[in-house]
Amino acid sequence: MRLRRSPGSARRLRPAVLLIPLVLLLLAAGACEIQLPTPSLPALREGGVAFSHDAGFYHEPFQLELGLDEVADQLRSAGQLRAEDQARSSATEITIYYTLDGSEPTPDNIMTDREWREASSETRARTFVYTGPISLGDQLPREPDLATIKTGRMGDEYAWHPPHSSHRSHAVVVRALARGQELQTRTTTRSYFIHPDGDTIHQLPVVSLSLDRAGLFSFETGLYVPGIWAEWWDIYTGNYHQRGRDWERRAHLEYFETEPEQGAITAPPVLSHGVGVRLHGAKSRNFPQKSLRLYARSEYGPNRLAHQFFSTKSDDRFNRLLLRHSGNDWGHTMFRDAAAQTLMLHRDLDIQHYQPAVVYINGEYWGIHNLRDRYDPHYMEQRYGLDPDNITILENNAELDHGSPQLRSQYLDLVAAVGTAPLDTPAAINEKLDLDNWIDYHILQWYHANTDWPYNNVRLWRVNRPPTATAGGQPDPPDPTVNDGRWRWLVYDIDRSFGFTSTKNTNMPRHVLDADDWSRDLVHRLLSIPVVRDEFLQRTAVHLATTFHPERVAQHIQQLAAAIEPEIPRHSQRWRRPGTGFWQQELDIMLDFAANRPRIHRRHLDTWFGEITGTATVEITGVDPDSDIRLHTVRLHPDTPGVEIQDGSWSGELFTGVPLTLESGSTDLSTAVIQGDESAFELLEQTPDRLSLRITGEKVSILL
Repeated sequence: MRLRRSPGSARRLRPAVLLIPLVLLLLAAGACEIQLPTPSLPALREGGVAFSHDAGFYHEPFQLELGLDEVADQLRSAGQLRAEDQARSSATEITIYYTLDGSEPTPDNIMTDREWREASSETRARTFVYTGPISLGDQLPREPDLATIKTGRMGDEYAWHPPHSSHRSHAVVVRALARGQELQTRTTTRSYFIHPDGDTIHQLPVVSLSLDRAGLFSFETGLYVPGIWAEWWDIYTGNYHQRGRDWERRAHLEYFETEPEQGAITAPPVLSHGVGVRLHGAKSRNFPQKSLRLYARSEYGPNRLAHQFFSTKSDDRFNRLLLRHSGNDWGHTMFRDAAAQTLMLHRDLDIQHYQPAVVYINGEYWGIHNLRDRYDPHYMEQRYGLDPDNITILENNAELDHGSPQLRSQYLDLVAAVGTAPLDTPAAINEKLDLDNWIDYHILQWYHANTDWPYNNVRLWRVNRPPTATAGGQPDPPDPTVNDGRWRWLVYDIDRSFGFTSTKNTNMPRHVLDADDWSRDLVHRLLSIPVVRDEFLQRTAVHLATTFHPERVAQHIQQLAAAIEPEIPRHSQRWRRPGTGFWQQELDIMLDFAANRPRIHRRHLDTWFGEITGTATVEITGVDPDSDIRLHTVRLHPDTPGVEIQDGSWSGELFTGVPLTLESGSTDLSTAVIQGDESAFELLEQTPDRLSLRITGEKVSILL
């Protein structure tokens, strides 16, 4: 249901300096505790300042009232406040303190207008005593404040620039608490967006982050600035390159969802939650806009972010999330990596799901960010139900990110042994690593011409101890498909794809197999095994004809672009890039890549691998929509992305000279009829559940 509110719909609260019995605050105890600047005063766990208006989007300014009256009335009506406590109600004076700059309210930060103007913009925080309604119209629209702080020091296309002179923000964050002589309430946070367009100002979900600005921007401890840790000769220095809990900042997150059919943002927020915030990334930390990690921890509130952020998966409880600035693609399309990864959501791969969002920090517009999965042991717990303490994750050249040093050593031994007995057959290798997972992972990377890989951006994982069999011989939970001690690969950081630094003409067989470092070892050993190589090549051809079919990829790109296009002008005003013209140019590069990459990639594979003799048109007819017929693990079904079944028939361009394999558990393949010239194919195997042939002609038809 779409919510539209006007100032007249507000609740009425009585005024500001309130007399409430101290016991009332004690009765309000409950769920989460906020650390406050005055630790000698313990914060109450539940209850807090009441706001006359819900957080959300409004068309017109209004007067915001704060109070505790409703809490008192509810307790009295429920008989929870005793008569003797009511009689003492005048003995305890409660004062409401509030802020408008995202900081935690504290009496220590009360200041005059002049003091505020003279204070450092990197660290200042101002608290007000509530004495009457707050006119939010006086606060908006807001001229840039935080946005004028320099957040990068690179030159060229990644240089920091102040916002465009016409840029304004239309939001204000009100944070309030009530404090008496001995106790204070928790801090309550509400974000208000006031604009003539109201809840249609954005077509994307909105994330409002509130936190003390010093934690982001101060010279000594601000994680968003070069700061005290910057060395002019080394771009990998600066406050924003610091890591760990010391560089995590307490914040409050509000998440406003969208109603796509209505084209409006829902309110109040579907999530209002304490979180920890860190920076994310490597070189891209130098960019003016930065990627953020969100941490749900019990010290901030509930230790899960309880919402279904991604429409592409049902998970609704997250320990960690990313607000990513699109990595190396920042200032270009803002969604390259997301487009590249999500093309293969239907495969058995770990893919970072994607939801673009608009971020505000302390009420200031911070532009487009991409909500993404964050890979760590908690991801394996959330997706597969695995114990995060039973996970090992390796990076790049088997560098231990998390888990067992012994398993790291075993992995290096595994790589060295692949291709020699007994690890010289697919079955033997598949016991140690998920071979289908590895093949699909490489098909994805090769198609996208990701040249920031495989010497970089490699992560793989496994469970440390596979489950023992129960008395019935069945594995213990959780998900048995991954709880088996085999290595699997994580897909991430494919920013250099779709024509970014690499091009549609990038020769990935040469890039990967001509490397002279560790990154060549495993792929070279695996592709030296004929059966593995044949499966990799022909499965690549199947994906080029389905998953990466030019029409499907173009439609995918255009759909993702359309979602963020309305936000590009506002984002470009804030960050002075990419600009609508340049953004469209980058989009055209992606579309050109989609149209031509399959043809060029086939040619590169044909040239590099001698067993490929060309391509042929393969037509498979009599496809039953209820069957499980699979062509090199790709199910031939209308629901499979990229698979077009017309009148029970599928056709595509596949490799000649390399075995082609169909498998099924429901269709009898022993009765399939293969049609073509006498020299068009060589039958290799035909059983009820498997059909294999080598195509040697220009066209073959298979009638099921």
